[in-house]
Amino acid sequence: MSIISNAIIKINRPFQGTVGYILKSNEGTERFVTPEEVSSMILRKVKTIAETYLGANVTGAVVAVPAFFQENQIASTKEAIKMAGLELKCLIEEPTAAAIAYNAERQLENSRIMIFDFGGGQKLLPRVHFHCAYRSRIKLNLKYII
Repeated sequence: MSIISNAIIKINRPFQGTVGYILKSNEGTERFVTPEEVSSMILRKVKTIAETYLGANVTGAVVAVPAFFQENQIASTKEAIKMAGLELKCLIEEPTAAAIAYNAERQLENSRIMIFDFGGGQKLLPRVHFHCAYRSRIKLNLKYII
């Protein structure tokens, strides 16, 4: 079932003992799905877009999650990745991902930067020190100020 051609309606009460969503198709049929299933549908769509763009098969993913995610949320994310048919290469926190992306664009060497994370429930202020001993490897020293 394509997530693009269906409306997602959130339900506020547990359905058959679990929290989830009702997917209602254009034809009017309804199907209950878990948050992990919805996430896996999105990941499959992103995988398809990436494969089309790259002209190659995508089998693995590096995924960023909010820094405040609890263990059960991380486990659900990992399950969604598996359901999408992807191998999890690395799971990193979003502020760390921002620091890595910033460095990849600018090729910083022996630099200190600050990443401000104003999203979600917590305000994190990671201080990042990039030490590039080798051009192909980055040592990331990340400290959070909460």
